[in-house]
Amino acid sequence: MIHRRISGPFVALMLIALGAGLGACSSGTPPTTEIGAARVAIDSAERAGATDYAPVELNNARIKLNHAQDAANQSEYEMALWLAEEAQVDAEVAGAKAQATAAQRALQEVQGGTGSQRPITPR
Repeated sequence: MIHRRISGPFVALMLIALGAGLGACSSGTPPTTEIGAARVAIDSAERAGATDYAPVELNNARIKLNHAQDAANQSEYEMALWLAEEAQVDAEVAGAKAQATAAQRALQEVQGGTGSQRPITPR
């Protein structure tokens, strides 16, 4: 029977390779809640008029959501989570921008419709 002694550098190399292999595996669960929240935020932004008033921000949210779904499908859950959260924030920004723009336009219409554009001062 032949006995071979495993050398220190070989063991170290094997441990590094094993660690790298395990690190490449993604652990955890798919961020389905966060992806769903991003979808809801995008729908809300669309209803607020982001398609017209904040198209860049809305498009960024859609792109990040698509990337999040792709990452989740490839079991890259950390990346999917990050992208879903980013998509939700972008959608919320788009919705807020759309609401602010719509409010500003409504104010301009009201001011233009009354024939008075001077500010109202308290007496």
